[in-house]
Amino acid sequence: MDKSIDTVRSKSEHKGVSLPVVATIQEVEELTNLREFTIRNLIKQGKIIAMRSGNGKHGKYLINLESVRDYLNAPW
Repeated sequence: MDKSIDTVRSKSEHKGVSLPVVATIQEVEELTNLREFTIRNLIKQGKIIAMRSGNGKHGKYLINLESVRDYLNAPW
């Protein structure tokens, strides 16, 4: 099974409507091989876009995969 950010993104387009593609921290770990600690730090630093779903500290982060791709492809 091909797991890449671009593959996930293409599956989100339906009838010409492009929705933001989001993933949980665990899904981003699988797609990028970044560790949970690193992903959480990138969210706190504002380097990748994420929002919380659910209530309070028990809600899950939903991470914008396009911002992850942009971060990973940024020239350093």
